[in-house]
Amino acid sequence: MKQYPTMTAAQVCDWLKEHYKEDIKERTVSRYVKGLREEYNLKKSNHPRDYEAVEELPMGQQLQVDFGEKWIQSIDGQRVKIRFAAFVLAHARYKWAFF
Repeated sequence: MKQYPTMTAAQVCDWLKEHYKEDIKERTVSRYVKGLREEYNLKKSNHPRDYEAVEELPMGQQLQVDFGEKWIQSIDGQRVKIRFAAFVLAHARYKWAFF
């Protein structure tokens, strides 16, 4: 946290889940990170994002894409991870998803 002061507890939790095959609860990591910040007086520095409106492009020129994954239970009771991508056309607001 000294090296990456803008890192959130959620990002720490994600990193742990990627590198260790354990059942890690985000709330547990959040409490631990909060305790470390208080104990060692580690301030979380914020770098606010700059947002601004962009010019609207012609139809068919812009879309938003989001990726995700979710564990579901199959018919036979097995846990299966599905991955998906969701798309939204900027002009028409038409939505489409791929699993």
